[in-house]
Amino acid sequence: MRLISTYIALSLAIFSFKSYSQEGIESQETWDIKLGAFTMSKSLPWKGGNNQTLLLPGFDIQKGNWQFNIDTLAKYRFRVSPNIQAYMALTSRNDGYDSDKFTLTNLNSHKVFEGYKKPKDEVVAIAAVNYRYFSLATHSDISNHSNGTQLKASFDYPVIQWMKGFRLSLGSAIEWQDANYVNYYYGVSIDQENSLVGRHFYHTGSATNYQFLVKAHYKINRSWMMLLNLKHTRLDKNIQDSPLISAKYQQDASIVLIYQFQ
Repeated sequence: MRLISTYIALSLAIFSFKSYSQEGIESQETWDIKLGAFTMSKSLPWKGGNNQTLLLPGFDIQKGNWQFNIDTLAKYRFRVSPNIQAYMALTSRNDGYDSDKFTLTNLNSHKVFEGYKKPKDEVVAIAAVNYRYFSLATHSDISNHSNGTQLKASFDYPVIQWMKGFRLSLGSAIEWQDANYVNYYYGVSIDQENSLVGRHFYHTGSATNYQFLVKAHYKINRSWMMLLNLKHTRLDKNIQDSPLISAKYQQDASIVLIYQFQ
């Protein structure tokens, strides 16, 4: 499950390309198969956290309205109206501190995490709707771990398109996280409390994070494409005040090289 969760960004990047490259969801009966190589760098807000780097393969398979990849058991996309598209999916989620992720670098071992029991992976149900440059998505735990929900509203606008092969877009997003989610990942329960290492009891309310995004894709030829994604996130004060956190911001950057079978 840890390895599965790291593929989420790759699948989202591939789906983003699909939303750019076609006007709507086509009811096609042929298989659409993509293979990709994915590298990502993150600056994490955890105490002792450093930049982490991922280098992973991945795949994305679509047929008609159905989509399958390494992080989603199944995704079903459908059209609500000529201008509104939606999808439902199942995936895994673990946004907590984790020094055992499959990365090229390891998190620093800060004393505050000595004896810390890391959150379990969750099974999450996703429901999302897209209207032109706007999207709204909800992620809710259905595995009875956090019982937490995330609600994200985003705007993504293409600012440059060159020769139909290169596209650059800028975007922003607001992500609300309920108290169950925030306390599961950033809170400290009575059982986890340890004042000797600075891990004091912490229970808080919901959080609202703000994001700025830059996305680019370049279609090299009919089969090959390259994607670039940059994201800057400002964390809510309820997250910043956690004894596990030492930063106000998180940055993410990813590059994806994709081959599409013709």
